[in-house]
Amino acid sequence: METKHVQDLLKNPTVAGSILPKKLAIGQVRGLQFTGVAQRVQQGICTDPLKLEQIYYSRFPFARTMNGELWFITLETAKLTDSKLGFGKKLNWARVRKAKPEPYH
Repeated sequence: METKHVQDLLKNPTVAGSILPKKLAIGQVRGLQFTGVAQRVQQGICTDPLKLEQIYYSRFPFARTMNGELWFITLETAKLTDSKLGFGKKLNWARVRKAKPEPYH
């Protein structure tokens, strides 16, 4: 909780990121860009924080030995670029806000 990253997230939890292959081949671009809100995995924010921990630690068991807390991102927007669907093809997604936000499951 004392790291600069966490202190920055506590001030402004809005995040953005991208997921791309290690090597980009011209004409075969495929990647994801996203925006969202980062939150700590804890009771009251997640309806089942133990389930999220179980999923994460089953995939990354070595992380149990590290000191830290789990965080998750609630996606707000996502854009998939996939040239396999046609050159420069982009699929866009955006969250539709309800009057009262539902807790993360």
